[in-house]
Amino acid sequence: MIKRSMRIKTLFAKATGVVFAVAGGLPVGKEGPMIHTGAIMGAGLSQGKSSTFGCDTRWSKIMAFRNDMEKRDFIACGAAAGVAAAFGAPLGGVMFILEEGASWWHPELTWRALLCAMISAFVSNMCLSGIHGSKWGLLSRDSLLAFGGKNHNPWEYSAWEIPCFVLLGVIGGALGIAFNAINERITRWRRSWPQGRVRSVLRYIELIGVCLVVGFLSFGIPMVSNRSFCRRKSTDTCSGDEDLVEEYTVQMYCDDGDYDPLATLWFNSPEHAIKFLFYHPSTTDISSPCNIPAGALVAFGVPYLLCAVVTYGVATPSGLFLPMILSGAAFGRLSGMPFAWLWYEAGIGAASHGTYALIGAAAMLGGVTRMTISLTVIMIETTGSVQLGLPIFLTALAARVTGNLMNEGLYDIHIALQHVPFLPWDPPKWYKSIRACDIMSHNPITVSIAERAGDLLKKLKLYTHNGFPVVVIHKKGQRSRYRRLCGMILRKHLCQLLSPQFRSRVLIEGDAISEQNQDPNRFSDASGDTKKRKVPNGKPTRRPLGDAKGSQVRNTHSTRKPLDWSELEAGYPHFPVAASISLTQEEEAKFINLRQYCDPVPHMVPAEASVWHVYNLFRQLGLRHLCVIDNNGDVIGVITRQDLTEAHCRQCFDIGWSTKPSMRTWHPLPAHKRKRCKSEAYIEYDSRPTWTLHPRCRYTRESTERDDGYGDEKLEDDKDIGEPDDNLPSTENINPSVVTGSLNQPGH
Repeated sequence: MIKRSMRIKTLFAKATGVVFAVAGGLPVGKEGPMIHTGAIMGAGLSQGKSSTFGCDTRWSKIMAFRNDMEKRDFIACGAAAGVAAAFGAPLGGVMFILEEGASWWHPELTWRALLCAMISAFVSNMCLSGIHGSKWGLLSRDSLLAFGGKNHNPWEYSAWEIPCFVLLGVIGGALGIAFNAINERITRWRRSWPQGRVRSVLRYIELIGVCLVVGFLSFGIPMVSNRSFCRRKSTDTCSGDEDLVEEYTVQMYCDDGDYDPLATLWFNSPEHAIKFLFYHPSTTDISSPCNIPAGALVAFGVPYLLCAVVTYGVATPSGLFLPMILSGAAFGRLSGMPFAWLWYEAGIGAASHGTYALIGAAAMLGGVTRMTISLTVIMIETTGSVQLGLPIFLTALAARVTGNLMNEGLYDIHIALQHVPFLPWDPPKWYKSIRACDIMSHNPITVSIAERAGDLLKKLKLYTHNGFPVVVIHKKGQRSRYRRLCGMILRKHLCQLLSPQFRSRVLIEGDAISEQNQDPNRFSDASGDTKKRKVPNGKPTRRPLGDAKGSQVRNTHSTRKPLDWSELEAGYPHFPVAASISLTQEEEAKFINLRQYCDPVPHMVPAEASVWHVYNLFRQLGLRHLCVIDNNGDVIGVITRQDLTEAHCRQCFDIGWSTKPSMRTWHPLPAHKRKRCKSEAYIEYDSRPTWTLHPRCRYTRESTERDDGYGDEKLEDDKDIGEPDDNLPSTENINPSVVTGSLNQPGH
């Protein structure tokens, strides 16, 4: 989660900023901030606390929702509620978070999101009906951004026109390619500005400049056109919604009884301008006064789209739906003029220009965002055009296919520019040809199952990773070292264990552990029976009782009760920071039994597993870390979401974006040569022994001292897993089998 994106301060900034942005006439939508506002409300309700106001409901049952999984679900439900409140489309809200918002989906989230969206749409409808209607409680008002007509719905079309709709989708995809490419270039230029106060000043100057340019165009273009596009308000000979034309038209410089279509498009709010394009009367005669002039559509659509491509990304809350629907409706109505005339001349009933405006809006929005399912449902719910479901879907699909030929959707582009490791639903096909050992972080930072407190604190301060594999370290000879995986523990839990509040309950004297190592009955129960288990090679081996599920080891040297899961998660989401923790010399010499507090069965894959399989595990199970083991069960690497991004995988093989991956033409780079991989941790190669993997990951390990001059270069450390520190004191003389136990905790 992006830091400070779900704070109450962010909510106030979004709500205030979008009001002034929309009122100022910028080409932005209000639905984006509303979705973010709903997500913030969901995140806040799931925690039942606020650091800004200093309130906490620890005494209530909300404590059960204070974990990462429930918080993600509440955020998704809040986002669906935001879409439902904006468009009055609860089903569209659920489809939106399914298609664009949620990185992990499960059946229970479906009915939760639908319930939140239904309630949100109901409350929004009731409030709008009370404010603008006759009395409270009478639901007679549509949502904020409903595009349904009052007296007329011109959604008739002929089945022979569907190819024309698909062609509009292709044109919308081409426009989406250009829009996304230009906006990406502008965003990269903005991100190249100097950091700190200079960037803040430049962002303010840019925002003021954009406002001046948009205001100049909004007033200047209608003024320059003068009376060129004046039309009569009377629509007796035209079929359409007369009340709508009378309500939204702007006279400008025209005579009494006339109106200026260009000024009407510029001076109305986006939702009113969209209704004007959808329901304005039209005829098959292009030169008829019933139609909106083609010149007015061009004079509005082109400048408005250019303003939208510059405005998206400035320092103001903004949405993308309304600008794309409005500009797409203008181009769709413009394209509908020749199509309608063509079908009329062929003797086939033609759709109105308003129908083409609706299809053009779907094409433009689909070409920019690459949405299909949620776009179709939202357009149907906001306009009531159920009969246009198939044409809208085919149009959005054509726009998506066309756009994906050149670049990604605008949401995905901005996620990549922010370096957020968001995984799409489907991995690239070439992931089937590469293995986990090709992209993993080699030699991860590990902690022993019985770790010295001083060593553990040094690792926490030296590295900023969020997860550490728990291992049993065995040494054979002077240069061979084996690390058997026993579990995974998160950074926040290690900091919680070392905090002054709990350290007295978890620290163990070293001599007590040594005495337990000499206990001849440490593998037996009270009656002297020995527990045995079978291993794959058929030889029975002894196992400590603490390894059994639900068992507890008797500690004769301490009667202190281990921490339970609720105590470990008591401070969620704020946990102690390693930099603020200090230990005395006596405490540094003590040990911590990490088996009691780690996840004893972490997800793991063999090194030969395909990245396609690893990707699906992360996507379907919502994983955060995945250990990579060799044939002996020793941990040799860890994979996180950052490692599964296509940019990282291409860097691991030194493949440019213009090169099509092929196993015949490229081979994986060694870990120490991946200098461009942001997910690689900083490694002191001149003093740290590492594992050398033989070709095709056949794990005959060799301990080598690497001296390639790379130790002086420090890579950016934004990974969850890094390298082990062999300079820290070892606990190899401690038998970890005696410090066993279990913790009833949910899986990580």
